[in-house]
Amino acid sequence: MSAPRPARGRLESALPEMPLKAVPAPSDEAVGAAAEPSEARPVREPKPRAVCPLAVCDGGGWIVDDNDVATPCECRAGKIEKARAKGVSATLPKRYRGVSFDRPPVTEMARGAATRSKVAEVRGFCDEIDARLDEGRGLWIQGGTG
Repeated sequence: MSAPRPARGRLESALPEMPLKAVPAPSDEAVGAAAEPSEARPVREPKPRAVCPLAVCDGGGWIVDDNDVATPCECRAGKIEKARAKGVSATLPKRYRGVSFDRPPVTEMARGAATRSKVAEVRGFCDEIDARLDEGRGLWIQGGTG
């Protein structure tokens, strides 16, 4: 015989009735037979909680007022930029991470007859990157690396 169920609220009454199953309690042997230390799974340490560098929000990048309205904290833009930069640097091969229009090999490519126009086109795109992306215009670079 099953125990009577408590009264259901509005949300619960919208859900289908689910039968309750009796689950046997673990035996003393099972409880006492915890895994040997060598068999135990490593315990992950929780990630440290983010901290707002401006000491305004709780570190999540949002400020919630008394009316439960969230507004972005001033630290949010920096967090987003940092995450983007981290994502980009993770996908670029290490040898290309320090590449600049002001250093070799790009400066040498800008002097070469075969590559001069290509460097100028890429540099022109990068000089106006925000406006071009706002227009929905991207740049597709293809070919072998190196």
